[in-house]
Amino acid sequence: MKRKVISAVAWAISSCLFLWIFSLAQDKGLSSHPGYGEVFESFILFSFMLLGGGACYHFLTEIVISPLDSNNIHLWTMLTKKMTALMIVLLSEPLIILLSRDYLPTSIAWLVSYFYLLFGLSLSFWLGIRMESIFKSIRYDKPIQMIINVPDNRGE
Repeated sequence: MKRKVISAVAWAISSCLFLWIFSLAQDKGLSSHPGYGEVFESFILFSFMLLGGGACYHFLTEIVISPLDSNNIHLWTMLTKKMTALMIVLLSEPLIILLSRDYLPTSIAWLVSYFYLLFGLSLSFWLGIRMESIFKSIRYDKPIQMIINVPDNRGE
């Protein structure tokens, strides 16, 4: 049970860290009318924040409702490795954006940022699909009603 709680808390903290760092990547206080590039960039960053936040919430609820016992401890180890890799990808995306903006010329910074965002998005989807299959394997033997202790009243 401790491993499950530690996984849930670590995922929640790292998710908040991801959303906080990603919010730093957005431009603050546009004083003039934003151009098309700024509007598009703002939309892309907001979309990644929204998708990342939704994924973080989804996997946190999966962690909470998935059982942990001696039969599936190896699956939890695999899941922890995948969660760590996903968080590294999610946390590196806004950092690459911030660093490329500060240290590269604008035209190169745009290219680096967008190609890394596309790479990060596709890698995140791939890791998320792998994590989802591990969650299904963890819950394979137990119906969801037994996991969350809700009586099944369908037959009455």
